[in-house]
Formats: sequence, C-alpha cells, structure tokens
Amino acid sequence: MSISSFPLDTWRRIYHYLRYYNYGCAEQRMSTLLPLLIFPDLKLLGVIDESIERDGNIEVIEVDGLKYRKNREEVLKNGFQALLHFQNPDGGFSYRTDGSRISSYNLSLYIYGGLLLAQTYGQDIPDDVIQSLERYLIAVPT
Repeated sequence: MSISSFPLDTWRRIYHYLRYYNYGCAEQRMSTLLPLLIFPDLKLLGVIDESIERDGNIEVIEVDGLKYRKNREEVLKNGFQALLHFQNPDGGFSYRTDGSRISSYNLSLYIYGGLLLAQTYGQDIPDDVIQSLERYLIAVPT
C-alpha cells in the first residue's frame, strides 16, 4: 500500500494496468490504445518515468509464441485499424466480431470519444467511420 498526495502516482498504476489490458473485445482494445494515444501528455505531466517511457515507445507483442517489437505509432495505427472492424453496418460498434454483432450504444459512445481523441492526436480515422457512428448515436433512443 502506498499513500500519495499527488494523483500522478495513481496515474502511473492506471497507465500500467490499461497498457497491458490486452483482450479481444472492442472496449478492451480501446482501453489499451488510450494510454498509448495520450502518452506524450502523460510524459509532460510527469506520469511517465524512464522505464515507462521505454515501454511506451516500444511494445513487445507475442504471436504464436514469437515475440515482435513495434514502435508506438505502428501499434496505434494497427490498433485503430483493427478496432474499426468492430463497426457494424448501422454505424454502431459491437463488443465482438464473432457471433452476434449487436451494436451497443454505450460502447459506441465510448469508442466515439476515443476516435475523436485519436483524430486530435493525428491518427488517421476515416471521416466516414465517424459520420456513420454519429448517425447511429443520434438515431438510437437513449
């Protein structure tokens, strides 16, 4: 247990938790991408120490037992491209790409915020994805 008068210690723990929150559903993918996306701002705030900086710039991924190293920009680009596969024809997002692909309003709203943030940080999110998602969010009664 630790006590801190400064919330950045909490941010460090949250960063590590989300950074390795590596599961397959759309919500979890977005939650994994967000810390990498805002990495430069976290660094400015002092949340990032030297070990996290190395980790934030290089990701080691494992596929079929083989480890690969990727840089942050490549991970973000590939991550957002993969996330877009969760978008349904109605514009909303579903949690999974297998089985029932029912759009979830809450998930779609969460991803909408993340995609807008990603555009702000220079990620290439196609405008038609955003527009289709906006139509879905406006059309679905809450």
